[in-house]
Amino acid sequence: MATGRLEVPETNVVFTVKLPGSLAGQVRAHARGTDATLSAVVARALAEFLDRDAPEGRAGW
Repeated sequence: MATGRLEVPETNVVFTVKLPGSLAGQVRAHARGTDATLSAVVARALAEFLDRDAPEGRAGW
């Protein structure tokens, strides 16, 4: 039996944005090419963007 901390995933919410068609197409193509969901691709991109300039202590939230 494994012991230790168990990371509980955060609840997902619907977040609708409007993007230029060409950008949406690129995101879809990237998701297909990496066998990922659109949500996963967008979440990862936004998290990396926000962490890039995050003050210490906020990175990796």
